[in-house]
Amino acid sequence: LRYMETVSVVAPVSFGLSLGLIVLFVLKSLRKMWEVPIGATSINYCWMYDVLGDTDIRWQLFYLVACCVGYFYHPLAYSFTLFDLCMMSPILLNVLKSISLPAPQLGMTALLVGVLCYVFSFVSVMAFRESFGSAN
Repeated sequence: LRYMETVSVVAPVSFGLSLGLIVLFVLKSLRKMWEVPIGATSINYCWMYDVLGDTDIRWQLFYLVACCVGYFYHPLAYSFTLFDLCMMSPILLNVLKSISLPAPQLGMTALLVGVLCYVFSFVSVMAFRESFGSAN
């Protein structure tokens, strides 16, 4: 990819992630501020925050969206409902936990692999420049 193509992809993604983090912080702050209901808006917000904050309800909404997308757009979306097996089986749930709990360590390992691949590529290009073709 060219530099401008890369920037045009990276900039919206980083902007979206930073905006998402800000919105998440604001939502949590509003929930704490409206702990004591002061009107219909605060009651509705707290109710929605508590309902959507529940993991089981989010999974059910995910299944509902997957079924609707499968029904209206493409049947391939029904395959996402197979994630229900992970929630029903304690063995599969333990497998997911064993991957997600040490996520920072696995991420750093992947970063180390990337650095090693870069160094190996750099050394091989410098040592065997003629095998890669001339830059002139």
